[in-house]
Amino acid sequence: MTTTAQKANPRAPHKRPPKRLLQLVTPRDGDPSGTCTLTIPYDSTLLRETGWTAEEFSRHATFLLAAKLYEQGLVSSGNAAELCGVGRAEFLLKLPSVRVATSNLTVEDIDDEFGPTNP
Repeated sequence: MTTTAQKANPRAPHKRPPKRLLQLVTPRDGDPSGTCTLTIPYDSTLLRETGWTAEEFSRHATFLLAAKLYEQGLVSSGNAAELCGVGRAEFLLKLPSVRVATSNLTVEDIDDEFGPTNP
């Protein structure tokens, strides 16, 4: 289907209808698993640009989300690792690859735990 703007200017870019960016499916009432699903639609050109398979892209996107949630203090490292489907140690060791600190302890936390760092 050709729009009026395209008839007037054949070089006008084709506009796609806006996509819903994210789709969240929450569990039904009484669902014992309590599992939610987040769907992120993307164009296949993204896979060509990254050189990843759909599975690799999914794993990387999930890791980035978990890493950011951990970095912001919204989830524990254990819960973030579980979101990625890996062990806690593996999750923590991979954080520097996306420039996220392995520990989110503040100087005050360390002082409280071990005593003043500068006596």
